[in-house]
Amino acid sequence: MTHPMKYEDLVTRMQVLEEELRTIRAEKEAFRSEAEIYENLLNMVQTAVTITRANDGVFRLVNETFCQLTGYSRDEVLGQKSTDLNLFAASADREKLGVALRQNEHLENVEVNYRTRDGHILETIITVSFIQYRDERCVMLSATPIGSLKKAKSELQEREEQYRLLVETVNEGICITQDGFFRFVNNKIQKLLQYTEEEMLKLHLKDITHPEDRNLVVSRQLRRQSGEQPPPVYEFRLLDRNGQIVWVETHAVKIRWHGSPAVLSMLTNLTERKQYEEKLRQSEESYRNIMELAPDVITITGLEDGRYKQVNHAFTEVTGFTAEEVVNRTIRDINIYVNPNDRHLIVDAIRDHGQARGLQIDYRGKSGERIKGLISACPIMFQGEMCMMFIATDITHLAQAQQALRASEEKYRTIIDQMEDGYFEVDLEGNFTFVNDAECKILGYSRDELIGMNFRHYLSEKSAQKISRLFGHLYRTGIPVKALDLEVIRKNGSKGFHEVSAVLIKGTEGSATGVRGICRDITERRQAEEEKQRLEDRLNRAKKMEALGQLAGGVAHDLNNVLGVLTGHSELLLLEIPEGQRGRRHVEKIMQSTEKGAAIIQDLLTLARRGVTSSEVINLNDIIFVFLNTPVFEKMQLLNSHVTFRTALDPNLLNIKGSPVHLEKTLMNLVSNAAESISDSGEVTIRTENHYLDKSIMGYDEVREGDYAVVTVSDTGTGIPAEHIEKIFEPFYTKKIMGRSGTGLGLAIVWGTVKDHNGYIDVQSRVGEGTTFTLYFPVTRESRTARQQKLPVEQYMGRGESILVVDDIPEQREVASGLLKRLGYKVHAVSGGEEALEYLKSNRADILVLDMIMSPGIDGLETYRKVLEISPRQKAILVSGFSETDRVREAQKLGAGAYVKKPYLLEKIGVAIRDELNR
Repeated sequence: MTHPMKYEDLVTRMQVLEEELRTIRAEKEAFRSEAEIYENLLNMVQTAVTITRANDGVFRLVNETFCQLTGYSRDEVLGQKSTDLNLFAASADREKLGVALRQNEHLENVEVNYRTRDGHILETIITVSFIQYRDERCVMLSATPIGSLKKAKSELQEREEQYRLLVETVNEGICITQDGFFRFVNNKIQKLLQYTEEEMLKLHLKDITHPEDRNLVVSRQLRRQSGEQPPPVYEFRLLDRNGQIVWVETHAVKIRWHGSPAVLSMLTNLTERKQYEEKLRQSEESYRNIMELAPDVITITGLEDGRYKQVNHAFTEVTGFTAEEVVNRTIRDINIYVNPNDRHLIVDAIRDHGQARGLQIDYRGKSGERIKGLISACPIMFQGEMCMMFIATDITHLAQAQQALRASEEKYRTIIDQMEDGYFEVDLEGNFTFVNDAECKILGYSRDELIGMNFRHYLSEKSAQKISRLFGHLYRTGIPVKALDLEVIRKNGSKGFHEVSAVLIKGTEGSATGVRGICRDITERRQAEEEKQRLEDRLNRAKKMEALGQLAGGVAHDLNNVLGVLTGHSELLLLEIPEGQRGRRHVEKIMQSTEKGAAIIQDLLTLARRGVTSSEVINLNDIIFVFLNTPVFEKMQLLNSHVTFRTALDPNLLNIKGSPVHLEKTLMNLVSNAAESISDSGEVTIRTENHYLDKSIMGYDEVREGDYAVVTVSDTGTGIPAEHIEKIFEPFYTKKIMGRSGTGLGLAIVWGTVKDHNGYIDVQSRVGEGTTFTLYFPVTRESRTARQQKLPVEQYMGRGESILVVDDIPEQREVASGLLKRLGYKVHAVSGGEEALEYLKSNRADILVLDMIMSPGIDGLETYRKVLEISPRQKAILVSGFSETDRVREAQKLGAGAYVKKPYLLEKIGVAIRDELNR
């Protein structure tokens, strides 16, 4: 008994059937896509393809090329045998194929002659293989015509003996692309471009297309894929694995590949054909040049019809007939021969296709004058047709003409083969009529591109005006131009400098017909001279800054000693005056003034390149953030309310090593200058970014390659005139009002700070448009330095140790002694190195506080060196009004401890002494 199917089972069964139906439809769609591909391929190839049954030879399939070559339609062939159509011209060919079929043997590159429908013989190269077609064992035969190749080779060999024509069987490549990427390539393309299939399927079409053809090819492929109809057949250039150019002709159609639109292309290798065409073009150009330049009368006459194909300029001059009157007319129509027998000699030479030499013939011109000539004739190929070329030479002047021709050939051969300098000839309008290879190389153009080009095309405007004036003078006076320097613009856009010498070209009547000259590339020499000048300018600028820096450093040192006394005594007074007393406020004001004085001295030390210790790891974004929240910036905003201040900071900015104080002062100077340059409304922008230079760039500085954190301050102000740019970083060079806008050291401080940080500066400015200062600072990969907290005095108090203070300034000795006694030390002070040595011979000191610069007498380094001879383990700390120098570092190598810069505060010197004693 059959049980009824449940509803749930029925639904499940229907779902299974629907899934199977979708699978069948997908397979049918894939089959249709493949069928469409193979059908398109079969009809696109330029090879005749047939498929016959293996057992009886009945045609099952033929392609379009087979029908075109043989003249048979598909209906006439399908269902027939080759023997029925008598396709094979020779029984030997038919037997050769029969043996191969009986022995199941594949054939490749076998020559076989077909007989077309109209009885012509078609020479082919065939390939035979066995395939399975529609469940039958069949034979696929592909035939490529070779008759046209043989004819082309024969024509080229007969026309130009010095050229040898290499004929190869055309190889056709097939590929499928989607969105420009290769999805399928055959072996022909792989061999053609020397890539493996795996490599090709990773490439985009633009990767192997010549740059000049890339946009055209990719655009047409994508347009065709999207459904447009750009030209399906065109030529372009590919690049093989080694970068060599491969010319191809493509036949492209839109298809579907795996269910999506794609482009199927058939590529025919045209490289050899292009080479042959170029040789043929050069050959024909040579013939034309010979014909037009030769003093002899030259005519070319067709062998089949006896018509004039071409006559040269000498023919028209000698006979009086124009080319239009002669070309395409027969020698009987234009009867230039005096004697009928002479005309018969010419006709016989044409009929026999032979060579003739030394035929003395009298011929007449259009006006009837008689000319005696010596005729030579030979067969040539001209415009694809077999012709005879006749050369008639005036016997009287033959020797002179030969000598002139040899001299002319020798001249041009010497120019082309031996000259390293460029050689050129231009007509009266400045258009090139001749250039040698060296000139092409110098300018970066090919000879074809230069011929006909006007010389103004590759000259700068200034140089074009210069050469026009000088060439005009040359035309008028005839005086040669010697060693004229010109700025040129090469094809790739790069600039160069050439040295040109030129003379007039005169015609036979003595009138000027053009200019010929020699061109020498002096770009490297000019660049070397300009680089030398730039180096000299930078050296002079550095010397000037160094001299001014030495002056500023000396002043700063003396001021530091005075300021140190004020700072020290002020701090001592503050220690003695309790909080809340009236006198304490006055002392605090003095301390504030000394701090401002220290800032001014710091500017001078920065100018002297003696004020920055680049040891702290910092981030420029932090410096900018701190500056934007200072009272100084708030005041700057109030004074410049018409200015909008903007920032564009890179959140991933790399760190640098440097001094926050100096960098903040540098930023303040740049922003202040930028704001004051804006008279009306405008903007000042502070920007940071990371920048990697893989090669040096030239700006105000030469910025070397490397990783940089870059800070840029730009404004929309009045700009800086070009004549002022070179001086803006000099100390006291300012356009500001003295006493109102600072000391005049602002940009000098910027210069010194950047140089102390091993950085570079660039300045770009246009009058009326604004100025941009760009500072490059070398980056570091170290982490940021943590901020130090103020230490309690208990941590650096003395424990009764003895200290010897060595300083040549009495006030400094007094301040140091007072501060150190406050810290609980026993202090003795002396005025110089010699006195210190005498003291230590009979006394002991736990540590020295040693000034590095003392006069007269020995300095701190020499003093410490001699102290070690008395007490080899003597401890010391070093103090100075300058920042750290080489002599400081040398003393530290000998064993000295920390370096403390004047004016020093209690905590600074106390910590340094305590650390050294504990070491």
